[in-house]
Amino acid sequence: MTWTTEIIEGINQVEPDEWNRLIKNRPFATWHWLQITEVVLANHQPRYVLLRHNGNLQAAAVCSIQNRFQSRMLQSTLGWLPYRFPILRCGVPISYDMGLFFSDQQPVEQLLSQLLDGLQILLRTERVSFHSFDYLSPEDPVWFSLKAQGYHRVDHLTETNLDIQWTSFEEYLSRLAKKRRKEYVRIRGRLEREGITIEVADLLMENKTVLQRLVNNVFQHHGEPTLYRDNLFSKAHALMGEDFKLVVAHQNGERIGCIALLRSGNEWSVKWPGLNYELTLDTGTYYGLLAECVHQTIQAGGTRLRMGATAYQTKQHFGIAVDERIGAMAVRSRPFHWLAGKILNVTANPEITQATPKTFDSGGV
Repeated sequence: MTWTTEIIEGINQVEPDEWNRLIKNRPFATWHWLQITEVVLANHQPRYVLLRHNGNLQAAAVCSIQNRFQSRMLQSTLGWLPYRFPILRCGVPISYDMGLFFSDQQPVEQLLSQLLDGLQILLRTERVSFHSFDYLSPEDPVWFSLKAQGYHRVDHLTETNLDIQWTSFEEYLSRLAKKRRKEYVRIRGRLEREGITIEVADLLMENKTVLQRLVNNVFQHHGEPTLYRDNLFSKAHALMGEDFKLVVAHQNGERIGCIALLRSGNEWSVKWPGLNYELTLDTGTYYGLLAECVHQTIQAGGTRLRMGATAYQTKQHFGIAVDERIGAMAVRSRPFHWLAGKILNVTANPEITQATPKTFDSGGV
């Protein structure tokens, strides 16, 4: 019985059926979804660690090499470090799901141990400074196994989702708490007074440059680098077809907001919001875009709408549920790994709970 590890740089180096069997066709982790991520993400350096037993795929890790910190402060002071000694992050891009997958033929603990052995090859080859397994559930056995091996916990933003239990948008509104229903009516009235209309648009009829500028506005507003390639919507639509919807807001014939609605299996995900902040401030445009996403998901027969980890104060009006996410991190150097653990213990906020996730202002709600 032979265990082998294979490291590849593109999902097209794995047979689609073989991959989808391993992940059990989990939404937003399929072969097709990973192909999409490789096309639309800018500066994306994917790595996949595959564990095989007698040639059969038994486990896999979805990873990416990063040459810069996400934190602007760290990048400005220590940017040379990941440039020379990159960071390896394991997680499904865009959907922000755990990037570890295991077959049912072996115990998870055994497969994880074998997979980590194979991961060491990648860490040495790429001269990785530190690596992390992101978007884990704190209750997942995988986290407890990683913790037992000395990985440090890192808190992530809390994800939000809406499980669809209604056959129509009208039924959904009727089931909302009275306060939330009144908020919907209030914001719809504000949008009407401002002359802002929101609808599903035909991407082929849209100005792609305007859409891209709206998305870039959001990244710039929050001081973050743009993560996606130009012509983002066109590239995604070309690969996704009917699994892609574009929701737009316009005022006096001008596009002032947009958001993408992406489907995988029976789940939909809200992605890539774009806003003209000068025209949408205090208008409720972002709320209106999200409300239309809920409407479209129900209409399409979706089972869940993933609404992302930010702008929680806006999204809570929709009756969302929250999922706590954490990461497991290890530093290559043992002394620095020890030091990182001490720093994380000091800076961790024990008061962060599912009820009070980290948020940022959505800008224009």
